[in-house]
Amino acid sequence: MGSVNIYSSNGANKASVQYEGSSDVTVNADHLTGTNSNVQTQLDAKANVSDLSSKATITTSASAPSNPNAGDMWYDSVNNLIKHWDGSTWLQMSNKFDADGGAVTNYTDGGQTYKVHTFTSSGTFTPNSAGTVDVLIVAGGGSGGANLGGGGGAGGLIYNTGVAVAGQSYTITIGAGGPRLLAEQDNPPKQNGNNSSALGITAIGGGSGSGGTSQDPNSGGSGGGQSGYRSNSAGSGTSGQGNQGGGGGGGSPNYPGGGGGGRGSQGQQPANSSSAGGNGGTGLQVNIDGNNFYWAGGGGGGSYTEPNGAGNGGLGGGGGGGCDSGTAGSGGGSALNSGGNGVSGGTGWAGSGGANTGGGGGGSSHIRSGVWPYSGAGGSGIVIIRYQI
Repeated sequence: MGSVNIYSSNGANKASVQYEGSSDVTVNADHLTGTNSNVQTQLDAKANVSDLSSKATITTSASAPSNPNAGDMWYDSVNNLIKHWDGSTWLQMSNKFDADGGAVTNYTDGGQTYKVHTFTSSGTFTPNSAGTVDVLIVAGGGSGGANLGGGGGAGGLIYNTGVAVAGQSYTITIGAGGPRLLAEQDNPPKQNGNNSSALGITAIGGGSGSGGTSQDPNSGGSGGGQSGYRSNSAGSGTSGQGNQGGGGGGGSPNYPGGGGGGRGSQGQQPANSSSAGGNGGTGLQVNIDGNNFYWAGGGGGGSYTEPNGAGNGGLGGGGGGGCDSGTAGSGGGSALNSGGNGVSGGTGWAGSGGANTGGGGGGSSHIRSGVWPYSGAGGSGIVIIRYQI
């Protein structure tokens, strides 16, 4: 049985610890010396390794350690990953998270670099291991109403951060927008946008605007706007995904349709029957890909006569309304693709929602001799997934 003898700088013996071995070890301020003739080990005291309290720690646990110091490491026993604390966040070290699918880009924001997977059409997202991601899901926008129609509601928008994923393939579905609708009869058909889904989360397609004298708009991700013939309330939005559309202006002289709902605000109802068509609701600004775009703007309402025209599409790709005369509605911008502008006179067509924005289509102008105007189509949806690298 050997022993470890620890001495202070003045030679006083402070402690002795026994260990399994045949020789004694002496520790002083200058050297660590083994008396065994076969081993002689020296440690220069200038190495200064005594203050272990300032060194990194390693923790094994199911949840992140509290009050970490920069350089600390954590073995995440739930996801079987090693992470280190950089002073502001836990960064993965082992089995570095990566994935395939969609159009891939990188961008840096606030000193943190992100990898981005953008799906403008349906596909597959495949992580190489468990991890967490941020995801934006936008459904297809609703059709605008035809025949002095209300604007189409924007597709539902969901933005979630810290979504847990496993090392498996996920189906990504991109919803189409509702089609253009032809004002060839008093109460033309209506058409909602289609749902988008990713990672087990579903955004609801936008509600169609109404047109003609006796039908109401549809509910959806955001609700459609009411026909200019009517003043009734408009379509409802889905909680957490969108807002309601605007009511109609109530008839003569301008027959202004209500704006479709957007993710950021509800569609505008015209103040009275002499007003311009209602503007589409504003979309929501989400900076998930470094561009800080708006998404899911509502479509503008259509109208009839001068001096007031049609409603503008909401920021985030809403289509502008069409009118017989006066100023047609402008498409909503600040988006991946701006909404289309409406037309004044001539065809009186409305603008469509911007592609891959979920914008609602604009409401069309009036059926008149030899003219059957089309409403705007809803914009298709999109899915964007990002994670830190």
